[in-house]
Amino acid sequence: MHRQYFPLPVCLLACLLTGSAWAIEIVIDEFTSPELPNWGMNARVWRDGKGQPIEEKPFSLTHTSEPNILAGARGGLRVEFASAKAKKTPNCYGLLRRVKVPHPAPETDCLVLDLIVEAGGGQIRSVDLFNASNWKKFTGGEIPLDFEGFRQVVLKRDDMTTPKNQMKWEEVNYIQLVVFGDVIFTISSMRWADSRTLLHRPDDPQRVTRAKLPVQDVTPGATALTAEAGDVVLFARNPLERCSYKTAPRDGEMLKQLAIFATPGEYEPATFSVHTKNSVPDVTVTLAGDLEKKGGQASIPSTALEVRVITPMSLWLDTRHMRQVEYLLTKQDTIDLEPGRTTRFWVTLHIPAAASPGTYHGMLLLRSAGREIAKLPYQVEVLPIQLAALDDITYFMYFRSSKLPAWGQTKEYFTKCLIDMREHGINSISAYVYPDGSPPMETARPGTLRVHAEITSHFRQGCRAP
Repeated sequence: MHRQYFPLPVCLLACLLTGSAWAIEIVIDEFTSPELPNWGMNARVWRDGKGQPIEEKPFSLTHTSEPNILAGARGGLRVEFASAKAKKTPNCYGLLRRVKVPHPAPETDCLVLDLIVEAGGGQIRSVDLFNASNWKKFTGGEIPLDFEGFRQVVLKRDDMTTPKNQMKWEEVNYIQLVVFGDVIFTISSMRWADSRTLLHRPDDPQRVTRAKLPVQDVTPGATALTAEAGDVVLFARNPLERCSYKTAPRDGEMLKQLAIFATPGEYEPATFSVHTKNSVPDVTVTLAGDLEKKGGQASIPSTALEVRVITPMSLWLDTRHMRQVEYLLTKQDTIDLEPGRTTRFWVTLHIPAAASPGTYHGMLLLRSAGREIAKLPYQVEVLPIQLAALDDITYFMYFRSSKLPAWGQTKEYFTKCLIDMREHGINSISAYVYPDGSPPMETARPGTLRVHAEITSHFRQGCRAP
C-alpha cells in the first residue's frame, strides 16, 4: 500500500517549522499489510548444531488485530519464534523476510517499525535492507527484544552501514530480519518516513504482560513399574534401540546377568538401564575385580572395562514441543540418579589380544557414596578365533581436526585420536588437508594440523592407505 500526504497546509507547515505544539507525521510509503504471503522464513537457513536444516519450521506467522496488543496500531504481523539452541549454538537463527517492499521515496531517511513484545526474550540481530536484483545492502544494528510492551524503532539511513559499492537509498526493495532467541513479538506499522516530521510514540510497558513461554516435554514412554519392583531396578534392552528417561522394562527385560562374547583384541559393548524410585546420589559402576575363568586359569584385568553414561539432548519438534533423545556417551566418575527416572549405562570391554579362549566371570557393582546398592553378574566368552584383516572394505569416519577445541589441536592429541580409531576397527581416515605447495598430507591452513608421517605411522598398522 502506498500513501502520500502532501502538500501540507501552509499553517501546519509553519507550526512544524516554528516548533509549535502542532505536529504531524508524514508517511511517504506505508507497507503494512494484513496479507501474509509476502512474508516467509526460509527453512534452509534454520540449522542445527551440525549445520543441517531442521525439517520442522520452528516459527509461526499470523496477522494480529488484538486490541490488547496493538492498542490503536494499524495492524501487524505476529511472529512466534523459538530457538532453544541459539544460546548454545550461535549459528542457529532464523531469517524472516519481507518481499515486494515498495521503494523508499527520496524524501524519506529512515525505516520505522513498531515492536510489541508479548513473551520471551531475544533479539533481532540485524535489519538488512537489500536490492533484490544485485544484493547490495544497508544493514541496521541489533534490536534487543528484552523489554515489555510497545517500542517504536527508528532506523536512520545515515546510521546504517553500507556496502563498498553503495547503492542508492531508493533502490531498496527487500527487507530481512535476522532473529535470535525464544520470543513472541509483533511487527506493526512498518514504513518509510521522514525523521524531521516523525512523531515518536512513547513506550508503553503496560500494553502487554510478559509471560513465560510454555514448553511441553513430549518424550514418549512411561516409567510406571510393577508394585513388586524394588527401589533399584536393573534391566537391559537392545543397544540399537533408543531409550529415554521414561523407559520402563518390558516383560523379559529384567536383568539377572550381563553376558557378551568377543574375539581377542576386540572392543565389545553392552548396555543396561537403572530405574530408581528414590534419589540416589554419587553412583559408581565398577568391576569388583578382574574377570577370571573358573579355577583361576586366566584373567582379564578390571582396567579393561570402560563405563560411560548415555546422556540425552533436547530435540525440538516445533516452537513449544520437545523430547529428549539419547545422544552422547559421557565418562563420569559419579552420577546422581533422579527419582522416577531411568539412566542407561554403556560398558565396553577391551579383550586383550593375548586372552585365551574360554568363559570369564566377574561382578559389576553399583555403589552410592561407597555403599553397595546393586550388583550384576558379568560374563564374557572369548571365542577361539581371530578376525580376518579387511582387504575389500574401508571403514572411516569424518574427522576434522579444525573442529576440535583449542586444547585438542595438538600433535599429541591428534595421534591419540588416530590410535583410538584404529583400535576400534577403523582402517582408513578421511583426511581434510589443504596442500599449499608443501609435501602431501601437510597444511599450513589456520585451524588445522600438520599430519606428518610420524603421526600416521601410529595409524597405518593393519590399515589400508587412505
